[in-house]
Amino acid sequence: MRAIKHREFFTVTAYLGLHILPNAPFQLKPSPGKGWGAFATREIKIGELILAEKPICAASTYYGRLLPQELQKAIDSITDADMAQLSLLRDNTGKPFMAPQEAFMKNSFGTGTMGNLTLGLYLLQPRFNHSCVPNAIQCPGEDTTISRYACKDIAPGEESIFCYDPSLHSLTKTERHERLGFICKCTCRELAPPLQQVSNLRRRLYRGLRYLSQGKDIDGPTHMNSRRLITNLALKKAAENFELPISELFYYSTLAAVVAEEEGILDYTLAESIKEELSRYVIAFMTPRNMKVAKLAMMKTTWIVKLELAVSIRGQRDEFDAMYTMVRKGLARS
Repeated sequence: MRAIKHREFFTVTAYLGLHILPNAPFQLKPSPGKGWGAFATREIKIGELILAEKPICAASTYYGRLLPQELQKAIDSITDADMAQLSLLRDNTGKPFMAPQEAFMKNSFGTGTMGNLTLGLYLLQPRFNHSCVPNAIQCPGEDTTISRYACKDIAPGEESIFCYDPSLHSLTKTERHERLGFICKCTCRELAPPLQQVSNLRRRLYRGLRYLSQGKDIDGPTHMNSRRLITNLALKKAAENFELPISELFYYSTLAAVVAEEEGILDYTLAESIKEELSRYVIAFMTPRNMKVAKLAMMKTTWIVKLELAVSIRGQRDEFDAMYTMVRKGLARS
């Protein structure tokens, strides 16, 4: 107990020295079971910027691989003032890092594409903790700046949390822990066994619905055979060959949004992405009734009401179905 208090004391005195802009809507303080975290100092509305931060140094990679000479070049570029801030960072045990290189590896984020990936050392971004049900999202900018936005309303005193890997949305509890390499402390972990089973089923259903609408597994073949995900082989083949009617795609995407909302993972970004999908289907419809119902669904403000309308045209053939299949196949080949 004495060792823990000793560790917390030195972490407190260190992290309180990190520079945060006076108008920032968060403060750093201990987060139970998770070390330190970022907590809202006022109400943060959905879509509001929480933090935009440039790295104190950055290193180019060779297709994602960080070369020692590039790391050293980045470390050498750190100013004295930033090096003083860097010395305040602590590892998971509360101890100072033995060398700047170690601090870099533990506090870096990537920006750009895998073929042009840059790793940057950030002082504040790593202080935001993970959650499988996040209230914030992390958005890389055009340069090495990383911006963090609220994807849900965040109440004063509430911790700002984000999902380390967006692909976790479609994974069950066990799969998420395997992917992360640690057992997260988010609210999903606190569910009673029966409720956890329901949560796992919702995430599996969400993943299956995205498979049907996109013709492939959104998580790739890393965790499970796709035959276990879609047991109806005829339906699976039709999805993979882009042969499902537009009305089916409209239904699957809408139902996916309802399931995601119920699971608590339908943040602003995901909701807008699904709305964009639905808009493409609305434009594609040529049969008058399908067009009318789909447009009416898009006007509704709640996902469950959108779904009720999507159900009414589910499976209905459309005059543009065959052409839409050809278009999707062409896009998949390009």
